[in-house]
Amino acid sequence: MLKHHTPAVFVDFSEFSLRIAKASNFEHPIQVEAIAELSLLTNPSPADIRDFVRDFVDLKGGAYCVAHCGMHPEGRFLHYFEAESIAKLKDPAYLPAVLESEFKLDRERNAIAVLNAADGIGVDWGQANAKKLLFCGAPLAAIQAGQDELLTFGVYPRRLELSTVACLGGLADFTRFSQLHSPVLYVELTRAGMSLCILYQGRVEVVRQVSLGLESLLPILQQEVGVTDRSAARKLLFANSFDFAAMGPKLLRRVIKELQASVGLYEVQTGLTIDRVLFSALPEHLDWITPTLTTALGMELLQLPIKPWIESLRVRLDDSVNASELDARWLGLFSLMAAFHLREEAVHAAG
Repeated sequence: MLKHHTPAVFVDFSEFSLRIAKASNFEHPIQVEAIAELSLLTNPSPADIRDFVRDFVDLKGGAYCVAHCGMHPEGRFLHYFEAESIAKLKDPAYLPAVLESEFKLDRERNAIAVLNAADGIGVDWGQANAKKLLFCGAPLAAIQAGQDELLTFGVYPRRLELSTVACLGGLADFTRFSQLHSPVLYVELTRAGMSLCILYQGRVEVVRQVSLGLESLLPILQQEVGVTDRSAARKLLFANSFDFAAMGPKLLRRVIKELQASVGLYEVQTGLTIDRVLFSALPEHLDWITPTLTTALGMELLQLPIKPWIESLRVRLDDSVNASELDARWLGLFSLMAAFHLREEAVHAAG
């Protein structure tokens, strides 16, 4: 029998890890009581993951914990689109036609949301009042598969979000909170691909998805270490038993070229300089990728102190939560807790 448990639970589920938090409640103000992370690179069984969740949440008799979840479903997408005019957006048939013609997206097979690129607020079909939009979503089958997988872990989603979009919302709010006045590059690198976004003063201005992920490193890795079997190279890359720092620039050569091309085009078009970059989603033992890419791009790694930012949004960390260990990898989980529209209210209350 399903039962709503206290504390409230937040889960960020990716191909690399499951991060989880328990808090006082889902509504603000929120007190975060504990956090934990389970690596999925060791291929734990669904039973192992379920035990991890049950032990962390301390389930007492209930089969499931009810959670606000972020996920990375296969085939997820994020597209930037700028309409010719707002008048065209008033036609209910206009955006569906754009989805089909420009992005090859079938509304019958995909869950699709339309957001204002300036503030992330959802837009109803035929009622957009801004020309710059984001299309985000995933295949319905992939969302269902992800939800089913969460259920096998003992997690009943009360709400599902795309973690990529949650991270973008968190980063956009952080740039406003920190009063950053220059553009920021955001990169999400996964096994199958890469999403790169450029944000300026809290607005999303560029979105690109490239079919160039960590799997693309394997042929080069095979040549470098003399491994003929692709699966052996994959195991070596993710095994946390080899230092790739020295060969990093060679392994990431194609990724670097893609990032440099997007950054260069944006800087030429706008006259602005991107001097900070943020990476998310990477497991901790692949942290050699971050300095390799940062150096190649000639940028500074954006420092994102979670505690002061999230507490400005009425989400408090218990003393037992070690804030010094929270880096960009936790951005997705804490963004699930945030209500960004409360920023002005929080600032007013603090004043």
